[in-house]
Amino acid sequence: MGAEGLAMGFEGRAALVTGAAGGMGRRIALDLLAAGASVTLLDIRAEPLPAGLDGRARQTIGTVADWDFVRSAVAEAAE
Repeated sequence: MGAEGLAMGFEGRAALVTGAAGGMGRRIALDLLAAGASVTLLDIRAEPLPAGLDGRARQTIGTVADWDFVRSAVAEAAE
């Protein structure tokens, strides 16, 4: 789809994307970043992020099967 396909701007908004190290999760996270959102990328592994994101992306490593991890990641994304 690409950021140009997103119907609204995401400047000033925060998003949390699971499965963000690859595949659809990665594409969604990068599209949201391109549309101006601040994005927390969750996955069980880290992958390098593109340069020039101005601190709007943060990677959090863990599994959504761990409820304490999920709570912590959501609180961190909301900051």
